[in-house]
Amino acid sequence: MSRTLSAILHREQDLYVAECPEVGTVSQGSTIEEALANLKEATELYLEEFPLEDGERPLLTTFEVAVEPTSAVFNQRPEGMGKLSSSKASM
Repeated sequence: MSRTLSAILHREQDLYVAECPEVGTVSQGSTIEEALANLKEATELYLEEFPLEDGERPLLTTFEVAVEPTSAVFNQRPEGMGKLSSSKASM
């Protein structure tokens, strides 16, 4: 049986960290592809011992938080750097 799960990736120093929020497994790799392959393997091993119930899917959503700059350094840009556009600022 096959099941489609989600992966959330972020970079930590020189590694990519991949997390599966539905299962709670986490892995890492030097590349995105390696991190995803490692996450798949870790998740498959986990599910062998702790299978998900049929139809069991946690709710996955997003939320916003208010973030205020806390120092003058936040607003400083290196010389020659312009303002970020709103699409880049939200990344």
